[in-house]
Amino acid sequence: MSAAVLMPRKRIRFAKEQQEICPECGAPTMFLNVGETHYEVCHPCRKFQLYGKNLFSGWRDEPPEQWQANADLLKTYSEFATDFEVASMHRLDDSVPF
Repeated sequence: MSAAVLMPRKRIRFAKEQQEICPECGAPTMFLNVGETHYEVCHPCRKFQLYGKNLFSGWRDEPPEQWQANADLLKTYSEFATDFEVASMHRLDDSVPF
């Protein structure tokens, strides 16, 4: 197993007819690369999440100036909460159905 395909955090993934959509607003998401690192981004929500590293080869065709522009844009966005972070915001006894 290659270390390049390991995901450091659980991703929030929603699909609608093979189109990735934002879990908060339902808008289509897109990918931005910063070097070999891929981020899934929702521009209307101004949020992003790490997707992985070196999963798509297209990053090799982008100039370093594009990576810097993407990095600068991501600095103005916030990260989506992970499933673990969302779960920790709720008390356990509030979610138990019995």
